[in-house]
Amino acid sequence: MLCYAGLKVFLDMKGSKPIVMAKVLRDMLKEFPDLHEWAVVCSFYPQTLLAVKWYLPQFSTILTFRQWILRDKTENGSPRNKELWKRVLAPPADVALFSSIYNFLWYVCGANAVFIHKDLVSPAEIKYWKERNLDVIVWTVNDESTKAYLRSLNIPYITDDCTC
Repeated sequence: MLCYAGLKVFLDMKGSKPIVMAKVLRDMLKEFPDLHEWAVVCSFYPQTLLAVKWYLPQFSTILTFRQWILRDKTENGSPRNKELWKRVLAPPADVALFSSIYNFLWYVCGANAVFIHKDLVSPAEIKYWKERNLDVIVWTVNDESTKAYLRSLNIPYITDDCTC
């Protein structure tokens, strides 16, 4: 497999079976022994990153997060949680999750970097993570003013709009 110098592939792992996913990744190493050099595992799920670090410590991992992920609506605008009990528990669970990400989850799951949502970007946010020796990558940035701002701070970002 051809890999261009400096190019990194982000393997965004989702799902409810983190150990199975880590073992599949381990099997991929048999076919691509240098996979860990050009691929990075990222996930919203700390347990997935923890499983990857447990089985494959040579991989770099990125903890992805944004505010209110448990209680927000889906991309099409429908409620994420249809059951009443989930709608009631989601707001305090979101606060607990967000607090734990900042206080210890990044460390426990062995993250090498964080993907932060574009709406969280601020100099204080970037400083917070840099003080913990974590790289910061912002997602998904599609407006030119935010791209220019991040470039001025030398912060990488992910976009699905390739106009420069």
